[in-house]
Amino acid sequence: MGSGHRGTLLFYAVLIVGTSASALYHACRRAAGAGWPVLAAWIAAIGALFAGIDYHWRRRTSEQQ
Repeated sequence: MGSGHRGTLLFYAVLIVGTSASALYHACRRAAGAGWPVLAAWIAAIGALFAGIDYHWRRRTSEQQ
């Protein structure tokens, strides 16, 4: 969809660093149960990302037919 392998890898690296940083922060600085809202936010963000990718992928393949 235009970003290529390098762009995709960079995007996933940013996601991995973000989730890891927030997990480490909550593990070291907060109570163990305080991480649930952060986990829910990451699930929602990644779910929205994949829904957007799926939408654009389906739109792109239907235009090519």
